Amino acid sequence: MKESELLYGLLFSFTKEEFSFADIAWLTAPFNVSETSVRTILSRMAGNKMIRVRKSGQKAYYSLTKKSGKISSNVALGFKKPDWSGWDNDWWGISVSLPVESQKERYQINKKIAKHRFALLHPGLWIRPYHENEKIETRLADLFRHQSVKTLRFRFHEEGDLLKVPLIWNIQEINDELKTCSRNLEKHGKHFNLDNPKEALIGKMVVGNLVVPVLFKDPLLPNRFLPKNWHGDKLRQQFREWDKMVTKKSKPYWEKIYQQEVNIFKK
Repeated sequence: MKESELLYGLLFSFTKEEFSFADIAWLTAPFNVSETSVRTILSRMAGNKMIRVRKSGQKAYYSLTKKSGKISSNVALGFKKPDWSGWDNDWWGISVSLPVESQKERYQINKKIAKHRFALLHPGLWIRPYHENEKIETRLADLFRHQSVKTLRFRFHEEGDLLKVPLIWNIQEINDELKTCSRNLEKHGKHFNLDNPKEALIGKMVVGNLVVPVLFKDPLLPNRFLPKNWHGDKLRQQFREWDKMVTKKSKPYWEKIYQQEVNIFKK
């Protein structure tokens, strides 16, 4: 796990109005991250507007921005499958039309669309089943205003087109990854002494770094497009139970950041 990914994960996992540098040093200490690395990563996060920095004398205090809040919200949505019962077969379509020389811009747009679990039907056209509770209009509001992006709502008129959906999303390949990840979660979980709060915190972040990227590959589609042995729901539940347990086990360590700063380094 990269040190930057670790620090992002810790700040998102332990919500606080403001983090002192001592708070952050305490959270990263079990992972042997140097003070220099922590300061460098915080500087980059501030430059990317992921955090804001408030100075008070010689001390700095860090808080998450609205931009980082959106990312955290999108992460949370990845753990909650929409209720597709009563789905009326409507689909989103997002068309992207850019000149050949705009490769970098096209890459950034496509990357953002793919993160919201759209799949490419053919070059320039992304699709996803429409579900109002996913709030795609809100989550992709800036993108929808882009002059080179057009959106539509449509329905497939041929049943044969719907049969292609699992192939478009590479469902079988994703299901294999979900199954493997489920097995790995069980194996990795046994590597940590969870009676030690510091080690439980390490387990929380290491296993989370293993599982979360795989869960993001679950397209959260209606069941009609998924195999009967779909492992997405199982892995989500398995990870929820694991994360809840290790969060509780590690609490004697991380709860220090919610106490007065002067007490943090007394242990």
